[in-house]
Amino acid sequence: MVDVLEQFAWAASKDRRKMAGEKLELWDGRHLKRLHALVSERMINPQAAEQVKKYTNVSRNLLRQITKTVAIAYNRGAIRTLGDNVPQETAKAFAEVVAESGMPQAATLINAYSWLLGPTFVVPVIEPDGTFWLDIIGPDRSEVIRQNPRTAAALLYQREDGLFIRLDRDGWSYYDSEGEPFKGLAPIPHALGYCPAAIFRSKHWAGDWWNTWEHRALVDASYDVSMFESLMNWSRKQGGKQLAIQAPIASLAGKQPIGNPETPLFFDTTGAQGEISVDVLDLDSSAATWLSLIDAKVAGVCELYGLPPSLISGVNSNTDWGQVGLARAPEVLDALRDEQIPWLHLGELQLWPMVCDLLRGSTHRHARALPPGDEVREMIRVRFLEPLPNVKRSLDRLALFTEQEKLGLASVADLVLEDRPELTREQAEEIVKSNLALYFPRMQEARAMNLPTNTADAAASVAELQGRLGGFTKAENAAANKTESDE
Repeated sequence: MVDVLEQFAWAASKDRRKMAGEKLELWDGRHLKRLHALVSERMINPQAAEQVKKYTNVSRNLLRQITKTVAIAYNRGAIRTLGDNVPQETAKAFAEVVAESGMPQAATLINAYSWLLGPTFVVPVIEPDGTFWLDIIGPDRSEVIRQNPRTAAALLYQREDGLFIRLDRDGWSYYDSEGEPFKGLAPIPHALGYCPAAIFRSKHWAGDWWNTWEHRALVDASYDVSMFESLMNWSRKQGGKQLAIQAPIASLAGKQPIGNPETPLFFDTTGAQGEISVDVLDLDSSAATWLSLIDAKVAGVCELYGLPPSLISGVNSNTDWGQVGLARAPEVLDALRDEQIPWLHLGELQLWPMVCDLLRGSTHRHARALPPGDEVREMIRVRFLEPLPNVKRSLDRLALFTEQEKLGLASVADLVLEDRPELTREQAEEIVKSNLALYFPRMQEARAMNLPTNTADAAASVAELQGRLGGFTKAENAAANKTESDE
């Protein structure tokens, strides 16, 4: 009988999981031991290597800097709803389920994991009391049998205590570290008929579904930067003056310190003429050399992702694109973000039907209010909010649309689809009609009350504005008549 580890070819994926684990180790800042090993490997003199290790630390983490700069799809959050035509009770229940899941808080971490590590699984876990939470499972501790490239048929992952968990169309089952069924935990069925594990990723793949080698250069560069900083700190600590003495030991007069550059030395020069020399060596080293190496390494990695180095280094000069780089930065980050959103969106569309199906079969307080997963798949709407509103770009787009609309080249529904590409044209047109249905009555009410239709000018009624304008006109006429009479 084939055990569960063989079914998932767990041993064959050891190197892949190890590589993902190394990335995660760097992200978490747990890489000091690996950095020490690198120092020993690269330095010829073991004694010097031990000294350098004393000055190694994990304070400078290029991998984390780059990841937090690029993985920004959820920085302003996302709106998750069941559309506009659901009962108020259902909409309220779903909103409370989203809040309880912790997904609004965990989404930025899922984005970082999926971009840095590769495909990341999110599994809803139901507790006996009906509450639930989302388990985030990285590729460093998982293997999957795929139904197709976007759907998991079965998932195997390992907990920190070494226990293996298999999740498939029937439920959860537990295995020991050898892959044998764990006697202390019985299988837990879920009766969904599919594996409730949503796949979140941040980019496409070509051949390697796991994107195993993605960001390997970033890992290497991060260790190089940490190594350079360690060597810089070590060499700077050796700074100061060092007294160098060449003389026969017997020529030193009495007991006196021989390594203090500020204390005079006395010699018995009898028979030792020409055999004594004293030099003061300056051991102070410049940090500029090491900082230049660090900056060059950072710039090289930034170039891989199209980022201005000033985003990471904080330096703004011609060598790192200067003001041009800072001006281009929003466009570059927007492009990187736009590349990730469609893939994360697919993960969201997988997750929430799973959550609703699992909760409907539990004792959760909203079990009866939630629709079944098949209906949720049709209704779910996920909108990623823009990280920073670009007013000028929006106004330029509206100006272009206005001209396109005159020529019959575009409709208002096109603007909605640009912002929410997951919608159909019919859904976009329905949104436009719904918004106008709210806007037109507001205009009519404003006119009935003799108020400006533009809310920005609604500080006074039309009559008040006309009265004020009349007062200004009367004052201007009176001033003009007075001037003429004085002449």
